Amino acid sequence: MKIYFLFILLFLSSCAIESKEVNEEPSQESEEIVDANFSQEGELIQENYEEGGLKNEGRLLNGKRNGLWKMYYPSGILWSESVYNQNVLNGPTRVYYPSGIMRYQGRFRNGKRTGKWIQYDETGKITHEDIFNN
Repeated sequence: MKIYFLFILLFLSSCAIESKEVNEEPSQESEEIVDANFSQEGELIQENYEEGGLKNEGRLLNGKRNGLWKMYYPSGILWSESVYNQNVLNGPTRVYYPSGIMRYQGRFRNGKRTGKWIQYDETGKITHEDIFNN
């Protein structure tokens, strides 16, 4: 349920100011998700699927998501990685296809999309870019 909420939040938060369709060669270049600007404080939490296998992991500080959180497909492939500050998305985020290829990437500021967001097709080719001014 938490994973579905994350995806809904990612798609519904904020409005794009500028949008364009692009057709470029495959590119998975992106900023490093590990960022000195987010905290590594708090208790490390790992939740598993009922069948076994890691479902998500991250830190809780005072009962709230803090720092880098990773979600996984039941296959063990990384589904998403996002940075939180006191339960609010705040920093880089990436979402992947089950194949491990990046689906989209962008950045949040105080729970709203900001800056350049890039979408990729299943081969890794950039298909769409949006710029958010928040």
